[in-house]
Amino acid sequence: MTRYFSAKRAAWGVVDYPSRIRAPSFLRALARGETVVLLVDRNFSKRGVRARFFGMETLVPGGHVVLALRSGAPLLPCCSYYAEGGRVEGVIGPPVETGDPPRSLEAIVSACLERIEEFVRAHPDQWFAFDHLWREADDA
Repeated sequence: MTRYFSAKRAAWGVVDYPSRIRAPSFLRALARGETVVLLVDRNFSKRGVRARFFGMETLVPGGHVVLALRSGAPLLPCCSYYAEGGRVEGVIGPPVETGDPPRSLEAIVSACLERIEEFVRAHPDQWFAFDHLWREADDA
């Protein structure tokens, strides 16, 4: 599946980065003025930032915020969804403010999640949560 989707992305000019070199590759891409798109509502590791998402605490990634702070790149929340006629439409929201001086990592992550919540509320039938985000809360 990974190879299949990587080939589909490559056909559209989208670059997949191997996990072992992502952060340095992302910083170089941002320095060149390229766009880096990251999934921020799923945590695929044991590390992350504790934040409230849809009113419940969960562990989410914080790397997007670290990259923005280190590179100076704006944090632009975005989503895509299926529209009429089978079209895929993308929405890019206004930048999430990091502050000057920067707010805490947790505060910026929370601000990003608030934007993601807005997107999901606009199209709840199109948010695909393949894994349970609040598993730890269920296990408690």
